Formats: sequence, C-alpha cells, structure tokens
Amino acid sequence: MAHTSRHLKLLLGLVILAAAACNPTPGEGLFDAEALQLNGCDEEVLPWVPGFFTIDQFENKVTIRLQSIGGGIETIDGIFIQVDKNFVDASNSQGMPLGDPILRETLREQGHDVPAPLEDEPSGGIARGMIGFYESCPEATVVPEFVGRLRFTSFEPFNGGQITGFVTAPVIADTRTSAVIGEGFTGRFSFQVQKGRPYTNFTGPGNQTP
Repeated sequence: MAHTSRHLKLLLGLVILAAAACNPTPGEGLFDAEALQLNGCDEEVLPWVPGFFTIDQFENKVTIRLQSIGGGIETIDGIFIQVDKNFVDASNSQGMPLGDPILRETLREQGHDVPAPLEDEPSGGIARGMIGFYESCPEATVVPEFVGRLRFTSFEPFNGGQITGFVTAPVIADTRTSAVIGEGFTGRFSFQVQKGRPYTNFTGPGNQTP
C-alpha cells in the first residue's frame, strides 16, 4: 500500500510538471468565431485556448503573442496583436479601433459595422490583430486579420505586470485581398508579463530580464 501511494504521488508530480512545461506563463485566454474559412480547418482551430503568453516591446509599440507553445511563430498556432502604447487607455470602455484603417474603411463601404478611421490615427493603425494557425492549418493561403475593437482593463507592460484584454471583431478579413473570411470573432486574454528567454524574441530595450 505504501509503495502504491508513493507511486501515485510520483505520477501526480509528473503530471504537474508536464502541465507547467506546457503552460509556463501565468495566464489564460479563449478565442472563438461564428465563422472562419481557413481551407477547411475551421473545426480544428476554433474555439482556441492559448498555452503560452508573452509580449515583445519596441519604442512605441508592443506585440502581444498568444501561442500554443513557446518559440518562433512559423510552426505554431497563435494570435498576434500589435498595439501602439500611446493610444492605450484602460479606462476607455469602448476600447480602441482594431485593424488597418484603410481596410476598415473598405469594410465599412461594404456595410460592415467596424470603427471608422480616426483623424489622429497612424497610417498603420492603432492596433492590429492577426491569426496564424501554422501548425493546425499549414496549407492555409489566407492571412487573417480580425477587425473591430480591442479593450484593455489592465495594461502594465513591465516585468511582473498584468495584461488583460478583450477582442470584439465583427469581421475577419484576408489582409492581402480585403476579402471577408470570417465573422463574429471574440477573444479574451490575461497574463503576467515575464522577460527574457523564452518569453521574448528580441533583446532590445524593455525586453531584457531585470
């Protein structure tokens, strides 16, 4: 009986270690859509739960990487969101426009309910969000960008800080052709910022381990 008990404790310990290895970042998230066309991979990729959360920092922008596992983006599944830090306001319940402003204007002309371009909006947009399911659907030929609004309730892009955000995107479009390939995309994510490898791909200012 004692031997069995020790064996069960060992197995439990291995399970806990495996879980920690799969999801080393303190975080959670969930993404789903009413429809998405990725060469027949729809049922395989959504709903989707990330297992690795991190943020890369640049001078005025950050890139939030929500991935299936750590590592480069070429062979994993992920949601990638680039944000201009100058426009983040966690007290704004409406959030910020999400998507390339020219793409948003094109979609508005087609009758889609997406935010209009702002007068002071940078040419590349305030926030951009891409879907890259390179593991689950490597044969996809589209480049999905979700278009709508991004709202932060916590935005602390420093080591140990908290990032919590919500995505509401009526449209998913192929960013190369502006063709609509999905709709009703929603997401939420929350994680603690950690610096250094494996969390950051770059070693520029703001990305080093303190």
